[in-house]
Formats: sequence, C-alpha cells, structure tokens
Amino acid sequence: MRNAMRRLRAFRRDESGAALVEFAIVVALLLIVAFGAFDVGRYYTLRSRVKNAVREGARFGAVFTTELTSDSSSIATYTKARFAGSGSDTIRVSVSWIGSSTSLTDPRRVQVKASGLQFTRLSPIERIASRGISDSAVFRKEQQ
Repeated sequence: MRNAMRRLRAFRRDESGAALVEFAIVVALLLIVAFGAFDVGRYYTLRSRVKNAVREGARFGAVFTTELTSDSSSIATYTKARFAGSGSDTIRVSVSWIGSSTSLTDPRRVQVKASGLQFTRLSPIERIASRGISDSAVFRKEQQ
C-alpha cells in the first residue's frame, strides 16, 4: 500500500508530458481559428466574384446588345464566363429586361441575376454556415 501511495505522489509531481498536452491544446485552437479565417476570406472572395460577374454581365448587356432572346443568352454566357473556376457549372444566370424602350421617363434596363453558387465551409465554426451565394445587378441601356 505504501508503495502505491509513493507512486501516486511521484506521478502527481511528474511534469514530463505537460508541455505536450499544452502544445496539443494550443495547436487545436490555432487550427480552428486559422481555418475560420480562411473560410471567411474564401466566402468574401466568392461573394466579390459573383458581384463583379453580374455587374460585368449587366454592363455587357447595356452597352453591347439589343433586346433579343439571343442577346439574353449571350449575356448569360458572358456572365458565366466570369465565374471560371468558381463552381460555374452550378451557377444559374437569368437575364431580364425592365421598362419600356419607347418611354423616355422609364429607360430600358437589363437585370442580370446569378444564383446557385454553393459555399461549403472547411472549419468547424458554426457561424460560418454553408450557404448559397447570389447577387443581381441592373444597368440602364443608353438611348441612341
């Protein structure tokens, strides 16, 4: 019994593995924070790419096209090309024309909407949810 008590006291005073345990805890927390920061950066980068792509598509529609269905498909194709490498196979682009081309008070506008781009998180942080990214832009078609 005395021998067991002596071993127990010696085990309590032994600090040989304490640094390894502290290192494991700190590294785990550091990795969670690093992956969280990486996910936030990825999310805002993808969101920015979507915003810029729909803006470019709407500008293309307002400047270079007329109000035809074929132009709508070329605007959608042009907008999708701006997503190259960002999951462009899942993105849905819709083009609509707003207003009347004959009215001077309500000039013809082109609206480009993009949706369906899924962001999946890498970190275990729940606040950074996996969600879809979508955006739209409206440009006014200048009268000739």
